[in-house]
Amino acid sequence: MTETTPSTRRDLLKTALRGGLLAALAATGYILTAPRTAPADKPDPACLDGGACSRCGIFSHCRKPAAQALRNADADASSNP
Repeated sequence: MTETTPSTRRDLLKTALRGGLLAALAATGYILTAPRTAPADKPDPACLDGGACSRCGIFSHCRKPAAQALRNADADASSNP
């Protein structure tokens, strides 16, 4: 007769330790591979003008979401007087 549950305290501790190590390994993998995002209240460090998109030298071809949203808003405002 085979048992699928730990039969001794030692087996229980081994199983718990294996599960904990697996969870720690998964969390470490996520931390190392997760995309990093900048906080909303701080400008992106890659911005040339501290997050002031309209004054930026590359504003017209910047691909950052904030610059694209500002360009779209400007285009909407100019097309709808």
